[in-house]
Amino acid sequence: MKAKRILSILLTLALACGLLAATPTTASAADIATPMVSAGGAHSLALKSDGTVYSWGWNAYGQLGIGTYGTADPYRTTPVQVSGLSGVKAVSAGGGFSLALKADGTVWAWGTGGGGQLGDGETNGGHYSSTPVRVSGLTNVTAISAGIDHSLALKSDGTLWAWGENQNGELGDGTTTTRYTPVQVMTGVIAIAAGHTYSLALKSGGAVWAWGSNWSGALANGTTDSNAHPTPAQVSGVSGITAVAAGWNQVLALKNDGTVWAWGENGSGQLGIGAVPGYPNNPIPPDYTPVQVPGLSGVSAVAAGGASLALKGDGVWAWGPNYHGQCGQGHSDYPQIIMLPAQVKGVGGSGNLTGVTAITTHLGDHCLALKSDGTVVAWGVNEYGQLGDGTSGTQRLTPVQVKDVGGTGWLNLKVASTITTYALTVNGGTGGGSYAVGATVPIPTLTSQRRCKRTQPEKSAGSWQQLKVNGQEIVKPTHLKRLYGKPFQALQKAPKNSNMRPVMVKIMVRQRTAARNGRTTEEKQKPQSQSCQDFAAF
Repeated sequence: MKAKRILSILLTLALACGLLAATPTTASAADIATPMVSAGGAHSLALKSDGTVYSWGWNAYGQLGIGTYGTADPYRTTPVQVSGLSGVKAVSAGGGFSLALKADGTVWAWGTGGGGQLGDGETNGGHYSSTPVRVSGLTNVTAISAGIDHSLALKSDGTLWAWGENQNGELGDGTTTTRYTPVQVMTGVIAIAAGHTYSLALKSGGAVWAWGSNWSGALANGTTDSNAHPTPAQVSGVSGITAVAAGWNQVLALKNDGTVWAWGENGSGQLGIGAVPGYPNNPIPPDYTPVQVPGLSGVSAVAAGGASLALKGDGVWAWGPNYHGQCGQGHSDYPQIIMLPAQVKGVGGSGNLTGVTAITTHLGDHCLALKSDGTVVAWGVNEYGQLGDGTSGTQRLTPVQVKDVGGTGWLNLKVASTITTYALTVNGGTGGGSYAVGATVPIPTLTSQRRCKRTQPEKSAGSWQQLKVNGQEIVKPTHLKRLYGKPFQALQKAPKNSNMRPVMVKIMVRQRTAARNGRTTEEKQKPQSQSCQDFAAF
């Protein structure tokens, strides 16, 4: 009975018959969100893979979402975590406010809301919120986009919803009435982009629709005017579009063949179509209809703000105004306008910026790029610390790395959740400790084992094991002989809804004999004598 009790309560010992030896295994956990970055008017947002959101830069209206605002906490030069927000899968930074889309399909907003930007129904002209509030009545949302003072949301059924300022018809509901809660605008939409005071929608088949202000020619109707255009109209001259970007006064559209098309204002070269022949400092005047950006192919993403950006396999390309280094060329003097796409320099001006998976620039003159290793770089205007490098007032002419919370180390949006686990591999032992998800977990050899030999003349038919995590069986009993010499994954997944939860794998090892299987119930209940020997296994 003593040996039987030992075998039934084993917690940190592995198979007592010497069939196990140390082999590494790997713990892993599914990410909640795809990391992303978003540049606003003078602040920045970053979404980590664990669904948490971080912000830095200007905070006059509480757009950082940290519970403070204004003169008491005007800006932050390094990232801070947005208060009370988790389970997020997308973010969008507006002029003086921010949006977040949660995995449950709800939308949350914070910052200035006097013009209805927060969509919470509050009509007070001085309204703001320094912590996230839920946008009223929206569910099943799949995408969001924040403009200078208005917001767009796309639902899973293809309907487009809008709220906020509307004096230029940027909401697209046929009026110029400010909306403090979302109103439906269109159907059949697959992508959205909110610009300065205009909006864009992409429909299936690659057609682009535009509405709102047209002072910069953003509606691509061949002219400019100061009238409101509150009803969506299809943009002619482009098709097969897969993504759109709405800048301050220019629009970029990415075609399914990897080329980039642009329309809008070109006074600072933001269309990337070059200079007037013989006049290298004079950008070609636009005709306010779509035109192909020369020299670009194989593009995977576009972004538009003060300047324009395109992401290719060989790095990031930029063009347009460069007065503050927003094109990342290492200078802000002559030429102050980058007429044609030029590759953005690397961190510190060394080489070119490569290894980038996402880009953003929107309503201001700073740019962000997310790298494949999860780190973030930034360049351009930095008056309010929107570059996140721990400084303010110093523009960056080439990319700098965004610092981590507290200003030590570098921000990384790929979260390595830490868990405590006990693991087992065939031919191995047991071990425990705290490891980052995705890391190799070493499994030490058992420090002691006990071998037992039954005095009864019964031939062993094999052994099996049962693994439990917090009492839940995660591996069915498996014949050890079938697993001999092969790696064995003991931990199948990280604990649910926790980054730091203790996990105990309980290993119960039993011996089975062919003779025992054929015995009567009375015989099975009869204690069996054993002779045991303790020994070191290392």
